[in-house]
Amino acid sequence: MTLQWPAQMLGPAPSLKQTATLCWCVAFVLLAVPLGVAAFDQDQATFDADFANFYILGKILNEYPHDQLYDYNLQRSMAEQVHPLTEGEYGPLTYPPAVAIAFQPFAKLPYRAAYKIWLLITMTVYVWAVVTLGQSLFPERGALRSLLLCFSLAFFPFVIETLMNGQLSAIGFFALSMAIRDDRRQRPLACGIWLAVCLYKPTLLIWVLPMLLVTRRWKALAGFFAGAAVFLFLTTAIAGVQAWHGYLSLLRYFGSSTEIRSALRLSKYVDITAFTRLLTKCAPRAALAVFFVAALPLAAVLGRRWSQNRNHELVWATAISATLVVNVYTPIYDATLVVIGIMLTISGLWRNATPNNRSWLLILVFAIFIAPWECAAIAVATRVQVMTLLFTALGIMQYRGLGRFDSKSGASLVAK
Repeated sequence: MTLQWPAQMLGPAPSLKQTATLCWCVAFVLLAVPLGVAAFDQDQATFDADFANFYILGKILNEYPHDQLYDYNLQRSMAEQVHPLTEGEYGPLTYPPAVAIAFQPFAKLPYRAAYKIWLLITMTVYVWAVVTLGQSLFPERGALRSLLLCFSLAFFPFVIETLMNGQLSAIGFFALSMAIRDDRRQRPLACGIWLAVCLYKPTLLIWVLPMLLVTRRWKALAGFFAGAAVFLFLTTAIAGVQAWHGYLSLLRYFGSSTEIRSALRLSKYVDITAFTRLLTKCAPRAALAVFFVAALPLAAVLGRRWSQNRNHELVWATAISATLVVNVYTPIYDATLVVIGIMLTISGLWRNATPNNRSWLLILVFAIFIAPWECAAIAVATRVQVMTLLFTALGIMQYRGLGRFDSKSGASLVAK
């Protein structure tokens, strides 16, 4: 299949610059204006329930003994005071003490003021990451970088689930982007240190760290462990050992509580365990078994390809796709990472792809952009999470692209 522009009916195909300009105009009218009003109007209902979780973690650390940081009843009651829910209830906050420490300054401010500041920080680090990675991957393609930035900002998992909801995904997005940039600049220690930032949510590293090991990025691993040591030392020095004890106890409770895990809105998750539970209504432990059944052979086939390749863009891209799908916990807001995967895929595949493969890649990217706006409703109606399928398709395309390169000829396709 090869898509061709119907020039006889629509005239000449628009240039990339014209396409980017049109997309920016549409995004501004349909998203930027209404969401800006929703976020900064005091009388407007907001989407900030998740931000309330982080705010109260900082508040507990400011006002209570540190050994109460992971008291679930205390967390829930304080969150309801700060941001009452119209339906459902707050679940346990399974974030490490470092997150509570980071939000201590926010918790000293009025809630609405803290939320607005967090909006600005989230937007800043996300745009910074997309622009920086775009400049690294496409240094001479300004129009393409502009189009990718527009796509990134209008992407539902970012603009609604991360930005408006007050989530942390932009931090992981930023850290991974900086790690990839420094890997391309041959600064492996810095690459590893940036990855250590992702320890606020270790599931983000479930495939990235094995990739570093298989590809023998020893200095990057050294940087990661050095950053992890600093992370643990500073967190313990500020929050105390008792905070870690409470955190580990809550993790065990969360993992063993069938009631809590059954209460998760599976339509809002894209990992294979949630996909399996949604589709088959099986128990959480049965879905976890599916994860291991998928992860073990995938580790074997990916490890073989990673060890033989020098196409760094696709090596990173496959690790990110695997992280999104073959995982035990990937909420829809963490799906923002697919933006990095798409940028790497375009960089690693486009120049060497056939017109047919380019067409399929464009179709897939468009589907990934559109589907999240209705994927939860579709999942509720059909018991199928289409985002899991789309991310799997992207991962297969990346994996097949890796097969075209070997250790002798697999140099990066990006112009040096």
